[in-house]
Amino acid sequence: MASPGVSLPDEMIDEVDEIAYERSEPGDSVSRSEVIREAIGEYLDRHNRRPDQSADDSVDEAPATN
Repeated sequence: MASPGVSLPDEMIDEVDEIAYERSEPGDSVSRSEVIREAIGEYLDRHNRRPDQSADDSVDEAPATN
């Protein structure tokens, strides 16, 4: 598995840690990484379901720079 080394703002990390803590139970902890992987998976699922998505790699609202 690749490790992309993504940087997040401290506020976002705090929120992710809070979610992980809330989902954890004694003997079954949830890690920050699990929460982030789930969030990215959900984003990709939504992105792939968009009917108006074209076949290119551009990002909505982000102008291409060459």
